[in-house]
Amino acid sequence: KKTIEYDIPKIFGVEKVDELKFLFQVLVSEIGSAVETGNIAREIGIDEKTVKKYFNYFEESFLIHLVYNFTKSARKSRRLGKKVYLGSPNFFSALHTWSDEEQSNYKIGFLVENYCMLLLKKIYEYVSFQRVRKDEVDFLATDNVSDSKQYRYVEVKYREHIALSKFKFATKLSKKSDNKLMVVTKNDFAVYDDLVLV
Repeated sequence: KKTIEYDIPKIFGVEKVDELKFLFQVLVSEIGSAVETGNIAREIGIDEKTVKKYFNYFEESFLIHLVYNFTKSARKSRRLGKKVYLGSPNFFSALHTWSDEEQSNYKIGFLVENYCMLLLKKIYEYVSFQRVRKDEVDFLATDNVSDSKQYRYVEVKYREHIALSKFKFATKLSKKSDNKLMVVTKNDFAVYDDLVLV
């Protein structure tokens, strides 16, 4: 609250604090989702240039992290789409209720994904996701973008039952590296030829 209502307006000269607060609330509900500034601007009635500026302010203030679709070209990756994650999963809890058990389990899955992203950012220099047409891997993490052997692919499937057949695309990608696909689960732990459940 202090960061949004006082620090950002003071440091960046934001006058419409209500707009800033509303956009952050929208982003909190979009954990792990692809975000397009143009679509958000139209939906909430704020100019796209302003939305882009607010995104930047949130990033500078460590309230959000934007994760981009993987490419070896940094400039190109910023054009291929991005997902939003929170600087802390606590931000989500502060703005949402947990009354319904089914909804809570659904929300926890997104929070686990957010938490995994934060851990990966602490360990690796570069964290992205990788989408090719309709196929996608939650995270690709590495310290060296030019060396595919070092890539670490991570899927987050925080649920009761895991279907290994769902990971064909991810295991295909991970075979090009020296690391097995890592799948973060709710209950399972196992080591297979192509992947590890943790």
